[in-house]
Amino acid sequence: MAVIGGHKCSLKVEQQAIKLGNLLEKVGVILVCGGLGGVRKSVSMGMKEAGGISIGIRPGEDKA
Repeated sequence: MAVIGGHKCSLKVEQQAIKLGNLLEKVGVILVCGGLGGVRKSVSMGMKEAGGISIGIRPGEDKA
């Protein structure tokens, strides 16, 4: 499963993304997503809370 989302998000979207991460773990997927902030971070946090596996792909310290 892959997730793509903005690097900034509202509190409401953050909470929904965490919930999505929890749900994805319950169906047994391995998450692949960007490793920086925003939606990607929140979905990964949800996966971690639920004991799931997520793989973060990061561009490095310098986004450029």
